[in-house]
Amino acid sequence: DGFDLFAAAFPAGTLVGAAVFAAVGGDAWYSYVLAFAGGIASGPVTWLVNALFTKTPLKKFDLPYTTAPFCITATIIALSTLQLAVKAPASDLPDEPAIAFLLSLLTNVSQVVLVDSPIAGALILLGLFIANWKVGIAALMGSVVGSVTAIIMGESWSTLANGLANYSGVLTAIALAVTFLKSSTASWLYALPWIVITAVVQLLMHREGVITYTWPYILTTWVALVFAYFFAGLKRS
Repeated sequence: DGFDLFAAAFPAGTLVGAAVFAAVGGDAWYSYVLAFAGGIASGPVTWLVNALFTKTPLKKFDLPYTTAPFCITATIIALSTLQLAVKAPASDLPDEPAIAFLLSLLTNVSQVVLVDSPIAGALILLGLFIANWKVGIAALMGSVVGSVTAIIMGESWSTLANGLANYSGVLTAIALAVTFLKSSTASWLYALPWIVITAVVQLLMHREGVITYTWPYILTTWVALVFAYFFAGLKRS
């Protein structure tokens, strides 16, 4: 209903604010104007995406809008402010292979909220385990599978350590294993190849310089849920 959509716009607006800060920094006055305008715009964007999935033939698939309102709004802002973009600060995380892999298991989680901090990732992961241990396991599974995929694809260790190779895979794992599909052996097994696909999509977008955000997660999850509709062994939550 209207209240649910209104409430759902808040996390999207929060992420838009973080994305604006990551793109243009926080030193100029226009950063705050863009963050405020983006937060406001998240409301009607959420309504439009929800209408697409509830008032069209797509309704039968019961697709969630997840982080699409954030991605749509943040992408529009990013594309319209390319000349104002600031370079991301150099990372101080080590790029030694074994350490980079271990760090990625946490930074994959923290980058979901646009932060490359293993401490933040550990705290978020701990919160997920406290809230629901299955969600915590799914997040960890998505992080591990995605990092391994990135290594196989030859991604740099510094990118891996910073969590830029597979934060979307963390979301895909949670979405398919325990959230949008009823948790079962089938849902967990079904999530695995889609985590790999998410990681591949994210790496290809990153290498091509395409604005990524959580688009790999959104697009992969939507396709996965459409396919799941035709499998009797997979039930929607």
